[in-house]
Amino acid sequence: MAIKSLEIRVYGILYLFMAGAVLTAALAQPVSAQWADAADDDVDTPITETDEESSVTPDESEGTVGDGPAQDAAITQLLTSYLHFALIGRFDVADKQYAETLLARAELNPLSDEAAEILADYTATHQQAIETLILLVNNEQIGANAQRILGLVREAHRRQRMKPGGIIANLKLLAGDPMQQSVGLDRLIESGEYAVPWMLQAMADPNQQYLYPYLLSALPKLGRNALNPLIAALPMRNTVLRLAIIETLGKIGYLQAVPYLQLIATDEQEDAAFRKAAVSAIDRIAGDRIEVKKAPAVKLINDLAEQYYHEADIVSPDPREERVNVWVFREQADPRDEPVTPIEVPRGIYGMVMCMQCCEASLRYAADQPMTLALWLAANFRREARLGMDVELEDLDELAALDNTRPDGFLRSIYYARIAGPRYNQIALRRGLEDKDRDVALGAVAALNATTGPVAIVEPLDKQGMSLAEALWFPDVEVRVKAALALGKMAPRVEFHGAGEVVPTLATALTLTGNRYYLVVDPQAETRESIQRDLAATGATVLVAEQWTSALGQVREQLSHLDGIFVSTDLNRPKVMEAVQQVSGDPRFGLAPVVLIVKPGGTEAANRVIEMDRRVGSVLMLAADGKPEPDFAELLVRERDKVAARYGYTELSPETGLDLALKAAKVLYDLALTQRQHVCDVMVAQRALLAVLTHPTEELREASIEVLALLSSAEAQRGIARAALDSESGEELRIKACAALADSARRFGPLLDAPAFDAVLHIALQDESVALRTAASKAVGAMNLPGPQAAEIILNAGR
Repeated sequence: MAIKSLEIRVYGILYLFMAGAVLTAALAQPVSAQWADAADDDVDTPITETDEESSVTPDESEGTVGDGPAQDAAITQLLTSYLHFALIGRFDVADKQYAETLLARAELNPLSDEAAEILADYTATHQQAIETLILLVNNEQIGANAQRILGLVREAHRRQRMKPGGIIANLKLLAGDPMQQSVGLDRLIESGEYAVPWMLQAMADPNQQYLYPYLLSALPKLGRNALNPLIAALPMRNTVLRLAIIETLGKIGYLQAVPYLQLIATDEQEDAAFRKAAVSAIDRIAGDRIEVKKAPAVKLINDLAEQYYHEADIVSPDPREERVNVWVFREQADPRDEPVTPIEVPRGIYGMVMCMQCCEASLRYAADQPMTLALWLAANFRREARLGMDVELEDLDELAALDNTRPDGFLRSIYYARIAGPRYNQIALRRGLEDKDRDVALGAVAALNATTGPVAIVEPLDKQGMSLAEALWFPDVEVRVKAALALGKMAPRVEFHGAGEVVPTLATALTLTGNRYYLVVDPQAETRESIQRDLAATGATVLVAEQWTSALGQVREQLSHLDGIFVSTDLNRPKVMEAVQQVSGDPRFGLAPVVLIVKPGGTEAANRVIEMDRRVGSVLMLAADGKPEPDFAELLVRERDKVAARYGYTELSPETGLDLALKAAKVLYDLALTQRQHVCDVMVAQRALLAVLTHPTEELREASIEVLALLSSAEAQRGIARAALDSESGEELRIKACAALADSARRFGPLLDAPAFDAVLHIALQDESVALRTAASKAVGAMNLPGPQAAEIILNAGR
């Protein structure tokens, strides 16, 4: 039987990764036999590999909530058929005919208790079903629906584990005969954390004292799953039960409990019995690790906060669960009430919520801890970002309801960051920059922008912090630009590290249009040219290179950011792993998603790189005569999007890009007005300002013209003149360009060449629009014409 099970699993994996391949009967039979057996358990007609009509059809599966046996049969038939056809490689049948029909059923939208019980019972009986679903999730063709079905199955099992009636019945089994005790304990272990509050409640109930010794013995056997609810229950007032919890934490043996036990052990206000019990529990957990036993409680809890913030494996929740529990203590009106309750949160914010709770516990113990307070700010920024919020906004967002661990009236992260002040935000900024965490960096920059003065904005207030200027080298263009906006707005009067980067960064903001920028590096000319052509067809700007070193130099010179890097595994000098390591440390492109073009023989190298760096994905290139297949560029972009989503990479939308460009132009204008009063050289932005004059948005062109009018440059004056002469532009913009040209001429004198001046003069004399002629006349007048030419204009007036 074990051999058959292994054979089934191996063949199942082969089928999943051979979509579209021809399946031999020898491979198919064991898999088909397995699910035919499963179908025999649940449906009247067995499923065979060659008879698709023998499976349940969509019409037969229709039912309503509460159909009883019919509902049970329909759900299990659909699930059985889905798994069967998926495993024999018939993904189209599996997905369209069975998965979609199953997921459309009313009792699964939302999942009813009855349907949850059916799914839980079925997958408990057919344990290989969950393993198969996990494999199917990774299949591109049917992975989306497989993920939805797997989510329903996991939710069904979660509900089974947390059913109060079942937990209470299992508690009572502990006082039965040996067989009942074994069954009761196994079921409580399966319920895990959900069993803890009911066990504690029973232990506190005088009417159930006969269960106390059994429960006291069973609690430690729940293991790590019992840890969080037991830690949350530590503040309870029931002396006997509190001592039992401390003892149980010692028996479970995880270091995660030590900080909380140390708080008790070192608190002189605590009862001696509790302190002694806590010391004993710490000894049991830490063993001979003296550094743990002697560490101050505040250090231990801060270390735990760091583990949660960095989402260390030792404190991470079950990776299979999309939603997990944060356990909180609640004051009990009746000592027999449940002492702790779970609050369900998305898995992505669990570590941040727990980190914040640890920081709060530490700050209650010792308030003057800048690093701990800054860690709380950083975790709060990251928590909000993972809930889909903009960390720079103050509005109370509906998404806040996704985290019920925060009390009523809890405001947005930017509120707490601003009220904390520059010192703590500089420390939070250091975290964001060093961890390459875009959201933490954005939040800290926004807070510093609102609260920091001229000195603190360019200098750290203490050694733990970083000044805003350091963000000018962050590998995310939005962070860099917003730091430059804040620095430019402050217009520092003394030289500082990064002063030379402020205006160039603002200049790059002027070109942010929402267009994607890609780099393709491939030694084979035919391959890279084919990929470049197909990527460019999507509207992207694509740079290509044969060698990595020249490619990196090229993009550093031409681009402010990259949205994707596509690099071949047959790269040489450097090898592909070294190339990825180089770009990951690049101050401008270090967060760009990387996709490896896997050539023959490159799979092993690609796997090593992907294992090393979560920013990297890969696509196997199946080529004929050196040319990739027609849809290869599409596959690369799809993989780029998948990689980007994996680590939260966000590209600028056209709207955000335009907003940043307009803000950059405004800051450049203010800097140009006060050029002699600060250390920023606005002339550095002239090339970008001139390029903006062809931008489709008139508002941005107008803003650029206003800045150019403040630059002492013939190129700037000629650029303004071109804008005034552009008949494709609106009249209002042309009038403003003429006014800017007059302003430039008054400030710096006439710098136009003869052809440009004659063209402006022509408008002033002959344009059909009186308003435009009037505006152009001001520009011509500001050029300070020689006497004869001015007289000729007057004498010809009206002719």
